Amino acid sequence: MPRGSMCSCAASTRTRSSRWPASSGWLHMVPSNPPSWAACRPVRGFHGTRERGRFAMDDLSVIERARRYLAAMPPAIEGSGGHNAAYAAACALVNGFALPEDQALELLASDYNPTCQPPWSDAELRHKLKSAATKPHDKPRGHLLGDDRAKAPRSAPVDPETNGLTLGKYAAAKRLPIDFLAGIGLSDDRCQGKPAIRISYGGSAYRHRVRLHKGPAGEERFRNPKGVALGAYTVTEIPTGSDVVLVEGESDVHTLAHNGFLAVGLPGAQTITEAMLAGYTGIMFVVDERDGGAKHLLTKLKSMACADRVRVLDLSPHKDPSDLWLAVNADREPFTVALRTAMANAVPLAGWKPTTTLPGVGILDLMKVDPENDPNALLGERRWFCRGNIGIMYGESGLGKSSLLAQLLIGWSIGLPVLGIEPVMPIRSLLVQAENDLGDLSEMMRGVTEGMDINEPKDLETINAGVRIMTEAGVSGAGNVLSYLKPLMESFRPDLLVIDPLFAFIGGNASDQEVASPFIRNMLMPLAAEYGCAILLVHHTNKPGQNGRPASFAGSQEWENAARMTMSLHSREGGGAVLEARKRGLRLGWMDAAGERTTRKVVRYSAEYITWVEDKTAAANEAGAEDREMVLLRYLAAHPGKHSLSKLAKVLGVVGKSVPERCVDGLRRRGWLPVGGYDPTPAGRAVVDATMGFESAVPEGSSVPTGGTVVPGTWDDAGTHGKNQASQRDGHCEKPLSVPASHHPKGGDMGRGAARQRRTVVL
Repeated sequence: MPRGSMCSCAASTRTRSSRWPASSGWLHMVPSNPPSWAACRPVRGFHGTRERGRFAMDDLSVIERARRYLAAMPPAIEGSGGHNAAYAAACALVNGFALPEDQALELLASDYNPTCQPPWSDAELRHKLKSAATKPHDKPRGHLLGDDRAKAPRSAPVDPETNGLTLGKYAAAKRLPIDFLAGIGLSDDRCQGKPAIRISYGGSAYRHRVRLHKGPAGEERFRNPKGVALGAYTVTEIPTGSDVVLVEGESDVHTLAHNGFLAVGLPGAQTITEAMLAGYTGIMFVVDERDGGAKHLLTKLKSMACADRVRVLDLSPHKDPSDLWLAVNADREPFTVALRTAMANAVPLAGWKPTTTLPGVGILDLMKVDPENDPNALLGERRWFCRGNIGIMYGESGLGKSSLLAQLLIGWSIGLPVLGIEPVMPIRSLLVQAENDLGDLSEMMRGVTEGMDINEPKDLETINAGVRIMTEAGVSGAGNVLSYLKPLMESFRPDLLVIDPLFAFIGGNASDQEVASPFIRNMLMPLAAEYGCAILLVHHTNKPGQNGRPASFAGSQEWENAARMTMSLHSREGGGAVLEARKRGLRLGWMDAAGERTTRKVVRYSAEYITWVEDKTAAANEAGAEDREMVLLRYLAAHPGKHSLSKLAKVLGVVGKSVPERCVDGLRRRGWLPVGGYDPTPAGRAVVDATMGFESAVPEGSSVPTGGTVVPGTWDDAGTHGKNQASQRDGHCEKPLSVPASHHPKGGDMGRGAARQRRTVVL
């Protein structure tokens, strides 16, 4: 499937399977006309009749050298690293020899493809070349030329709108019915050989719209025919003496007309004349203070005879009617209410002044905010994950992150809580992924819908509309990713954008802060703010730590620092996994087996489906194991020296060595027992002292091996530690343990009921 196409599952990837799996009624996965996998197989001999020598004579020496280089490269053999071999050949042509894509395709098709088993299709060869052209390389472009052409600059950023604009794509982006747009004079056309929209200005006057946005190199959105003068743009008959809304550009006119408002569009400040506005009684001009063109129009309107009939309409924070329409999810009622409210507050042109406000927000502004009713909240209690936030979910490779992600997105799309994470409302999600093929996605979606018992046609249709999947493996680097994402965000307007995996798109070393900061802070955060969505990054971990400790996040700490929410999935000894809300996790309101707030859940795969479920039995056993671990830790602190597992089994009152062995392993993973020994570490002794009411031997402010720290306590009149409750630091759940000190800070024995200082060991 070509880049940029959107389906309800994923873009088809190269596969050698010959059968389409039988359908079971899941509408959200398979397109209405599912592709035949057999039809996607490469056709032997494809491009075999192409003739050599179609290149310019000036390039013949480079072409011949590239052809000989290809002849020495290993062919792509299915089952023997064929994908990597073909990609290496593509890299040699577009990066090593710096060939344009069309010339590189000719060589791959005529010289390299016949040696492959089986040969590749034209689309697959072109995809390899696009990937080779956009991904970073260790060597400079042109390094196989052996001359100064090796210093040629890298290719320009990816332009996702290079194939033009159709009426259907425009209608989807603006959330307007295509029949309505056709009825007011818009039609599909071609401009400079590419698809474009023809916008009629009446009679023979028209202009083309060729893009939704300006291109990465400044390409304009419109093309005006030579010699055609454009006047005011209207799509309905406006009687003389009417009140109208004056806007810039045609798309705002389309939005207003669709909602029953009379509107006049101006293609530019330089085109406005007295005659254009002479017949209107009242004129509401929509101003965007951030737009220099709008300010120019205001200046020109003030000098015209109609100035006394103009009122200024401010839609802040929305820049224009189209932006407001998209912000209210193309819902006519809130759009109409918001627009009429702005009209009621419009001010005369003569009295309008640009807004002058103090920078930032003040305490009085903050006091007006109601966190309990935050319209930006998306997931969890107490604003756990909101619009504008960046979140990260990471876990070990092969553990099941993708299936967990599918389960989350499907459940959230119809407003269902998943594993204790409840959406505030049904959530529209756009998943941009690079790892799973069509078959993988099919298996996951089937397993999730069956495991969650989702089979009602209405629910399946809602999921189909609310979860969209794009497969893209050829775009990386902040600039290229932004150019790729913007049209998708404009057309779909998701509540949640998911990028899976992060490694496929960052275009650099995840451990390099100079790569991480621009990607997340300068690209993703502004993108989330612009489109009013949250963004979830799916990432991998490093290898598991020593002594069974969970694997850590793979990359710079900057990723976790910048993220508002982090969540991890790591394997658990004894089977299953642990889902941990590491940052802001207490806001989810999860409770453990003892009824205390927690940030972790023990989960496992369902026995029948590809679905994650809570393992409450394992969680309860884990809580019991923690109690046994504390009994054992106290005993070992009181009886230093060598011990056997048989002896420790008697201490715990159990038969066999397995239970004490698991307890000892658990204490060592926490850092409370040393590896190979039984005498508690300083951190372990601090825990024992804290739970038994003895003075801690750990100096205040010192670090303990578990990552915890002894922090100063507070005072109260009853001699108890202030705020001695579960708290949160750096995203981890902490249960402070109060440790009394021997002296009150005021000095001396204060007598009965005297206040005592206590210190908290954060674990």
